[in-house]
Amino acid sequence: KQHKGENMKKLLSFLCIAVLAASSAYAGFEKDGFSTGFAFRMRSEIETVSEGTDADSQAYNRYVDMRIRPSFGYKVNDMVSAKLTFEIGDMTWGVDKGKLGQGSGGGFTADGVNVETKHAYINIKPNKNHNFRLGMMAYWDAHSIILDDDLAGIKWDGKFDKVNTSLAWFVTEDGGEENIDEETYSFGQNLYLAELGYSLNKDINFGLTNIIQTTKTKASFEGEDKSIDIPDTNLDQMGIWIAPHFQGDFGMFDVNAMFSYNMRSAEYDKVKDNELNKDLEDPDDESGMAFSLKTNIKPDKKLNIGINFLYTSGDKDGKDYYSQIAHFYGNGLEILAGGATIDRTTHGWDGTIFSDKGTMLPVATVDYKMNKNFTIGGAFGMAMTLEDVEYGEESDTNLGMEFDVKAKIKMCDAINITPFAAFFMPGDAFAYRMAVAGDSNTYIDEKGDPLTDMQMKIGFNLGYSF
Repeated sequence: KQHKGENMKKLLSFLCIAVLAASSAYAGFEKDGFSTGFAFRMRSEIETVSEGTDADSQAYNRYVDMRIRPSFGYKVNDMVSAKLTFEIGDMTWGVDKGKLGQGSGGGFTADGVNVETKHAYINIKPNKNHNFRLGMMAYWDAHSIILDDDLAGIKWDGKFDKVNTSLAWFVTEDGGEENIDEETYSFGQNLYLAELGYSLNKDINFGLTNIIQTTKTKASFEGEDKSIDIPDTNLDQMGIWIAPHFQGDFGMFDVNAMFSYNMRSAEYDKVKDNELNKDLEDPDDESGMAFSLKTNIKPDKKLNIGINFLYTSGDKDGKDYYSQIAHFYGNGLEILAGGATIDRTTHGWDGTIFSDKGTMLPVATVDYKMNKNFTIGGAFGMAMTLEDVEYGEESDTNLGMEFDVKAKIKMCDAINITPFAAFFMPGDAFAYRMAVAGDSNTYIDEKGDPLTDMQMKIGFNLGYSF
């Protein structure tokens, strides 16, 4: 115990020195056009939510990871500036390398590759109303239900009185070219973005997000045990998202809503005729929709009541579904996230397994500010599918419900710690779907009945940034 205590003291001392060094660097470089930033996050959790739903076979997984993001900026003048951000992590303590790879850097031989370039871009600002950004940058839509990621490309932001606009081109994948002729171009994926915003006044804003995704891949079909490429044939796909959104603040009540409609089409590009492609028929068009709502009711300065809601369409006939799994971060829950995604950390279930059934996830949250440094709260949410999840002759739509209690403690202006306890009661639909996809013994008992034993996750998030 004494050795563990000393190791912890050494770790804390290291972190304090790193913070002080970064702070000193920030103070020293600001005057000369240089600036630095520093962000640190650590998560510690104990959970059962990755071991099936059978209480007799549950294991309590311990999980600790940390992430450090140093950033560096340089302002040449009012027109030109640049920023570079590295990410060290996520470093998972005591990680099983067979599961997460050597780069996790949290066990023996912890010198694996765990440093990445997070952001690297140049800003060119001809005047105060226009900005061009070129490089690797972050982009997210109003509710993160279409995109929330780091992308390489070029983006222009403009402001005209009450109107804001953005145009962008992102290249998210370049896969080279094999079916070469005069009419083809590289395999890969491009994203084209157009956004328009209008501020009626300081409290009411309207917006419209449009995204076009174009993808070219080698055409293939599923054989008995593997995917087989079709020679001299490409598959061209296009996805279009149209997403209006609204944000309004009405004193004691505010609302933030976004609707997204998605259309997808695909066709085969036969560079040359061959026996495998002569009878190919283009895939059917697909479409789907999603809706996200976030509201807050503030009876007084200390109490906040939130209602969050997420809807994604299903895929009953194979042609109607929302093809982008929603992130929906910040919905108030720790286990159930967007699109019935279970747990956003390393452990957890894959939420895409429910996407073809469509989902609804209403969440209620309550936060009470005891004082300027301490807030206590809780959340309750229920997830369900729009279409029945079938298992043999049984079917159900209830994915489960979650109840959380949590607090937010502000240690100082830059440091926050958020302890929480989350409890998840899976529904029959959840057990059915997971039994079909995985090990049925941990989701269905010997009589064929679904196992819906309570799951839990307890932990805290620690964050520091300046």
